[in-house]
Amino acid sequence: MPKSNAQIEVAIETERVQGDLAAQVVPGSGSFLWSIPLTRDDYTHGELVVYTGVTSGTHPRLRGFFKFGRADADGQGDVNVISVNLISLCVYYDRWTVGYAFRRDSKLSGPIFGSGNLLQLSSIKINGAALELLFTNTSGTPSTLNAYATADVWKAA
Repeated sequence: MPKSNAQIEVAIETERVQGDLAAQVVPGSGSFLWSIPLTRDDYTHGELVVYTGVTSGTHPRLRGFFKFGRADADGQGDVNVISVNLISLCVYYDRWTVGYAFRRDSKLSGPIFGSGNLLQLSSIKINGAALELLFTNTSGTPSTLNAYATADVWKAA
């Protein structure tokens, strides 16, 4: 049987953080850096789930699951994409998942966040004692962001 060079990382310190962002206006062609405080500055990796409010109904919907580290290039994720079609007065929702890797795509989502679906999640990283999410407006029109985030961060042994 061939030998493996794989190593298993063991998390020695972990933390769960949550963030709630309400009515943050991102100007047209601008960006917004959402900083969520951490209790330590030596975390190395993490996983994040981002939800956004929806225009119909009262429950937030899952929009993306992301893995990240201390550099932009460590970010990758799967993002739920939803399109709405009206056919013969019936509403149909088409959902699929798109994968992103910052090293390949230089972003972590398409423009699916914010009012009018104008904001993309450009990067996620741990910067000192903060988790930073950078949202970029892909149009010249201002967009309002309501988002909820839950992240697990850890320091590997």
